[in-house]
Amino acid sequence: MKTETNQGTIRELQGLLDENADYPRNIRFYRDDVENARPVFGIVVDEIFEDDVVDAYQDLNFIMDAILYQEVGDMVIEYIGNGFFVEPLEKKAPKCGGCGGCQHKKEK
Repeated sequence: MKTETNQGTIRELQGLLDENADYPRNIRFYRDDVENARPVFGIVVDEIFEDDVVDAYQDLNFIMDAILYQEVGDMVIEYIGNGFFVEPLEKKAPKCGGCGGCQHKKEK
């Protein structure tokens, strides 16, 4: 796995983790939800599990479930002043063609 980022983002993540020293220094990428047939991605501090892929970056580990990694590939993360911009490095069209149906449709 490869994570594209910049030093400002790394400093921000390190600062957040330094304030919470009891948390692991692992940043997990995850798919949060789907909006308009486009997946939304987020990050969370988490443990590394056996089925994860890992990208070590300075004193941080960027991690992702191997199955999700097969679907979306490498990631981009950037601090944008009020949060983090997170998305796959290469945007892939949904397998269903973005129709808004199938697994991309929100359950009510």
